[in-house]
Amino acid sequence: MLLSAIVSLCATWYFALAIAPAALVASGPAIPHDLYPAWYASRQVLFHHGDPYSAEVTRQVQIAMFGHTIPASDTTNQQRFAYPLYSVLLFAPFALLPFSAAQAFAFAAATVLTILSVFW
Repeated sequence: MLLSAIVSLCATWYFALAIAPAALVASGPAIPHDLYPAWYASRQVLFHHGDPYSAEVTRQVQIAMFGHTIPASDTTNQQRFAYPLYSVLLFAPFALLPFSAAQAFAFAAATVLTILSVFW
């Protein structure tokens, strides 16, 4: 048990000190890669009755996240809306907020749920 705790602690410190800073420097803008596409696509569906899978939505997400579009031939994650359509309902509370507020709320919710998961 103690060995597991020590290994977990070492892995966490390694991530915090080596992996995360390198990823933050390399990624450019500080937009989380998981929340923004879902937030933007949900806003398009809920407020503009648009198609979250359209090329235009993907283009707008890529421009916001990377500053440019990614060619279709590029095999990297193109940050398309990759969830089933009904997941828009799960992201609806975030879509009602501006992105900076949605980002802060998502971070706070993840922090609280992580702490509660220790006790659960």
